[in-house]
Amino acid sequence: VGDNVGDVAGMGSDIFESYCGAMIASIAIAATLAPEMINVLAGGDQSKLMFLPLALASVGILCSIAGIVLVKSASSKAPDKALRTGTIGATVIFIVAALALTWWSDISLKIWWSVVVGAVGGIVIGLVTEYYTAGAPVRKIAGAGETGPATIMITGLAVGMQSVVVPV
Repeated sequence: VGDNVGDVAGMGSDIFESYCGAMIASIAIAATLAPEMINVLAGGDQSKLMFLPLALASVGILCSIAGIVLVKSASSKAPDKALRTGTIGATVIFIVAALALTWWSDISLKIWWSVVVGAVGGIVIGLVTEYYTAGAPVRKIAGAGETGPATIMITGLAVGMQSVVVPV
């Protein structure tokens, strides 16, 4: 949707499209599971598994609002620390809320563990991205500019390749 739009609205619509696509894919997977797997994960109630992505998205919105409150309460700190507090705090709240939702829905905790892995993975990717776009690697690339544009290109390419090791 927003791939060809070079502004914030285009980027937001692109991310929203991916988010909706992930939910629809989760619902489609739940709709096509084998009966044996439905018994293991949801006690035979396929509708619980199909509803869970929508319920988690709703809980996620509430946790995001809680994260905004955390950022505002930590606004006396440096901006990066306040944003990190909000992001990690919202994720912790989401993990606890997802556990409650999974337990209340009588769905296997195996599903909750996949939510935990995804949430923690998102935090790790965010922290790695933050480091590689604001930390020592940026200063290393800038320092390479003292010897000319070619070293900037080589150093930038090398640091860029290093930056994807942890997320991959």
